[in-house]
Amino acid sequence: MPMPKKTWFEMKTEKDEMEILVHDEIGFYGVTSKDFIKNLKDAPKAKNIHLRINSPGGEVFEGNAIYNALLEYGASIRVTIDSLAASMASVLAMAADPGKITMPENAMYMIHNPLVWIGGDAETLRKYADLLDKLKEGILSAYMRHAKGKTREEMSKIMDSEAWLSAAEAKDIGFADEILTSTEEAKTASDRARVENCRARVMAMTTQEKPKQNEATVPTHKQEAGMHFDKDGNLVDETGKIVKTKAEMNVATAEAHAKEMMEAAAAAGSIATEAERKRITSIQTMCATVPGCDAAFVAALTAPGVSIEQAQAKVMAKMAEALAAVTPIPGGDETDKVRAGLVNTIMVRAGIEKDPKKVAEFRASEMASVFGFQGILRFLGKRAGVANAESCDPGRLFQALLGYDVAGIRPRASMGMNTNDLNSVLSTAANSIVLKGYGDETTTYQRVSRNITLSDLKQADMYRSSGAPDVLQIPEGQPPKLGVISDTSEHARLKKWGRAFSYTEEMAINDRLDMLGDLPYKWGRAIAREMDDRFWRTLLTGNGPALIETGAALFAAAGAFANQAAVGAAISQATLSAGFVAMRRYTRLNPDGGQSRTTRLNLPPRFIITGVRSEWLVRQFTSNVYVPQTTPPASTNMLTDNLFRSGGSMGLEPVIVSLVDDLIPATNGYLLAQDPNIIDYALTLSLAGRETPQTQSKLGGAGEVKGVIFDIEHFFEVAFVDWRGYWKNVGV
Repeated sequence: MPMPKKTWFEMKTEKDEMEILVHDEIGFYGVTSKDFIKNLKDAPKAKNIHLRINSPGGEVFEGNAIYNALLEYGASIRVTIDSLAASMASVLAMAADPGKITMPENAMYMIHNPLVWIGGDAETLRKYADLLDKLKEGILSAYMRHAKGKTREEMSKIMDSEAWLSAAEAKDIGFADEILTSTEEAKTASDRARVENCRARVMAMTTQEKPKQNEATVPTHKQEAGMHFDKDGNLVDETGKIVKTKAEMNVATAEAHAKEMMEAAAAAGSIATEAERKRITSIQTMCATVPGCDAAFVAALTAPGVSIEQAQAKVMAKMAEALAAVTPIPGGDETDKVRAGLVNTIMVRAGIEKDPKKVAEFRASEMASVFGFQGILRFLGKRAGVANAESCDPGRLFQALLGYDVAGIRPRASMGMNTNDLNSVLSTAANSIVLKGYGDETTTYQRVSRNITLSDLKQADMYRSSGAPDVLQIPEGQPPKLGVISDTSEHARLKKWGRAFSYTEEMAINDRLDMLGDLPYKWGRAIAREMDDRFWRTLLTGNGPALIETGAALFAAAGAFANQAAVGAAISQATLSAGFVAMRRYTRLNPDGGQSRTTRLNLPPRFIITGVRSEWLVRQFTSNVYVPQTTPPASTNMLTDNLFRSGGSMGLEPVIVSLVDDLIPATNGYLLAQDPNIIDYALTLSLAGRETPQTQSKLGGAGEVKGVIFDIEHFFEVAFVDWRGYWKNVGV
């Protein structure tokens, strides 16, 4: 009789969820990916799959077939690492949907490079070394579906090191989304032993297994209670009566031996038959995952006398031919060049990038023949090995290249391609275009403020120190008197600003390459515009923000700080001169707790801030040719010089802000402002390391768009810390 199969997986479906247990070595015991996939298809259709893994790994080809089958099934997949996901089992875990991998705190991953045991000359070994590199790229593609904060090259180095990852380490790189508390210590040493045993079995697949001969079991004659053997070797009871003679027992033993010999012969035949079936099945499984293995090729390999080792060598050669026919996205630095080229293509084609050098690079590249959003998708599709990339539906190709499960369109993850490339290209382009829009927006707050960075989002104190106290005469023989420098502070806390936008399959279907540039560009400008608006509204609304130092508004009523004209007036030499006088006479923060003399800043203003309605007048007063005096003395031209011109002795630089017209009711109100690099009076705050807007991308999940969702975020706030920076005239 055929020997029963020992399965390494179990499947059971309850309601809408199928639970799959992979709790042993993948692909052994004569149970192949073909059996797994058949069971998957025969089971009641489920909306959700819960894949539970405790496995030291197994055969690469078997694992790839199972991984692809899970992705093609069409269910939402969550994965639990019950104890160990090593080698090929770690690849199966990558079939999980984003955010759907959990593992106990004592569970582990082990990831390493693919391996094969092969013999041959130097050229043969070099060929298989190259092939293993390409197989590694396929595994990397699966890992990159979940890797976060790691580049493809960094993940490759982790594989090189044969890394054992704890739950916390796995979470850090995206291989776990939630760590479950466990009450049981992980048996890491035992798991390592299982992996080594599994590795030995993978190597053994290159040679045919030899059947083990069963050990014969000879029946024994038990002495029941009260029975014993007499001096002649007969079995007698307690009365001495013979129960079975010695001759009878010898006949029974001989019959048992004959029966056992017959059973052993039958078992040997069954084992040989099972070994042959296993040889054929293993070869068929290897061929099933490699393009070009047609029926005639498979028949030749499964013919009697062809060992698994010989078949494997021929299958790998066939796979090398298939890989040579596909142009993969290059690895390492070359990958970065291709991605950078596509990002530049998007920006040039969308009309965002106008730098002559970048435009010239685009025109000289292979991407110059790529047109439209669909052209970019088909370019990437061909490189990812999608057979019908030139003709398939662009919306479905867009989804497949992002990693969604799309029937009939599957980038060859097992062929060394990367389904993360489209997401990477779109994300890099979006971030670059957001920054381009952010930089192109016309803003004015930077001219009259100074930027500082904060390390966190906690409330920050902006301290201002006084000057040194008065220097005192020291009486003879006496020590100097201790002086105290005073300080004051204002409080502020960073706020996060942002919105979200998305690239969808509709954009691919409609070939809207312009939207790839237009959306992030407009959002970048919107963030810069919001910062500018917040600065000026905070400053100009009412009497301005309240200050801790004074307990009053920045522009206190009735000119309490002498930083506001008592009576509003139009722009003129007289009102400008009054502002100069007031700002030069501002008093410093007093040291020594008020014991020192009051001293003046004696600093002239540098800027005049006004609305668009008074721009023509302000620009006349700050021009190099306009002379405000209309009746200079006839005998001299001393007064004909415009003192308020840029570079003049009372030079002012105009800052035109449209909100002045909205927030200062008079038609010709204005402000004079100090140089923010000389005195801190207006600060803009940003987060250290994130001084500009940043985009974070994710794939749309259930209930969201099918595409890439971008969150634009910027940490920013304004703080006005000293009334001495301004002088305000509300106009008439």
